[in-house]
Amino acid sequence: CTSHDEQGPVAVIEAMAAGIPPVSTPVGMVPTLIEPGVNGEVLDLADPGRAVDYLARLAGDPAEAERQGAAARRTFEERLAPESIVDRMEEVFARVANSAR
Repeated sequence: CTSHDEQGPVAVIEAMAAGIPPVSTPVGMVPTLIEPGVNGEVLDLADPGRAVDYLARLAGDPAEAERQGAAARRTFEERLAPESIVDRMEEVFARVANSAR
C-alpha cells in the first residue's frame, strides 16, 4: 500500500489473510497491524529504496519470507478474521450487559 491517507488498507488485510508479509506506508491502522520485520514492513514514501531492500532480503531468504508470512496470517486470524471480530464483539456486549445489571 502506498497511500498517504487510508484507514484500513484492504491490500494489507488481503496479504495477511493470504500469508504474505505486507509492505505498506504507515497509514490508518497499518502501524497497529504490521510489526516491522516480524509480519511485514512499514515504509516511509520518502525512502523507496528501503522497500526494494526489504523485498530483496525476503527474496533471498525464503525461510524468512515464510516466517513473516506465517506471522502475518496469525495476525489476520487473531485480529481481522470475521470469527475473531465476532468473538470480541460478543465479549464487549456481555460486559456491557453485565454492567447494566
